This record gives sequence, C-alpha cells and structure tokens, in this order.
Amino acid sequence: MSADPGFQVQADTITRHATTVDRVADQVAEGRGAAAAVSIGRDAYGILCSLIPSLLEPVPSPDVRAMSVGELRALVERADVYRAKAVFELAARAGRDDAAVAALSAASHLPHIRNDRIFHRVSLAWGAIIGLLAAKTPGSRNAAYAAFADLGPADREDLLTYLRVDAIEDAHPDPL
Repeated sequence: MSADPGFQVQADTITRHATTVDRVADQVAEGRGAAAAVSIGRDAYGILCSLIPSLLEPVPSPDVRAMSVGELRALVERADVYRAKAVFELAARAGRDDAAVAALSAASHLPHIRNDRIFHRVSLAWGAIIGLLAAKTPGSRNAAYAAFADLGPADREDLLTYLRVDAIEDAHPDPL
C-alpha cells in the first residue's frame, strides 16, 4: 500500500491565473462604466418601439422607512412590485405602532399576499403573520392568530413546521 501524497498545487500557476482573472475583472468594470455613460434616445427605436427605453430603465425603489403606514398599506393592497418591502417595514413597526399592526393584519388576509410565494412554500402572508407574532403586543398576537386561522389547512401546517412549533400560540419569533 502506498502513501497518499495528498492534495498538491502549483502556486505559480495559481498566481498566474489570479492575475488573469484580475485583468478580466478590470476589463469588465471598464466596460460597465462605458456602458453606463451611454444612453440611447427614444428616437433610436422608432415610433412603434419608443416605449422600450422606459422598460429598460430600473424602477426606483421607494424609501419605505420614510413612508407612512397608509402609504405602505397602499403598496401592499395594490400588489405593487415593492409590496414585500412594505410588508416587512410594517412588521418592523408593529411592536410600536397600532396602525402598522392593523395594516399588517389586513395584508395577511389579502389573496395576492397569501399566494405570493417568497420562496418554495413560504408566502408573504407568512411574513406578515410572523411580523405580527414578533411584535409581541396582545393586539398583534391576536391579529396573527386570526390570520393564521384564515390560512388553508396545508398552509397552516407548513407554517407551524417552518416555525418549529406545534401550535401558533407557541411561536415567539424575534422582532424584525
């Protein structure tokens, strides 16, 4: 039986490769900088396609921390692209703001929030319910229990599994 020589590397080869990777990264950064400096006017697309440039421009993200509870609630209710940010901002405020609790409670019952999956089985309604639980006020916990009861049976079971509890009343997540 021969001894295993283990894992061996050639340091000079790795160093040369790292230098090549750094050079390519610099070229990519230079290309990005040049591309950012160029803009094409709407006329370049013709009359029928003049809408294309506005579709390519990113939509500015709202500063949810500066928004009122009513504005956040409106983002959620109209199924805005930033509704998840609004739900989590409401959850962050729920421990100190009864209006945020009410908005979060209402959000947790909206069909589009219940069907809005953040990943795999986790819905945005779960985020709202967990935010209500984490607020740790009697009103927020009661709102969480009501929202939980309104979920479908499979969603209730999955949420309890996610929270690692047998009953929703046993869930005590940390505040956001």
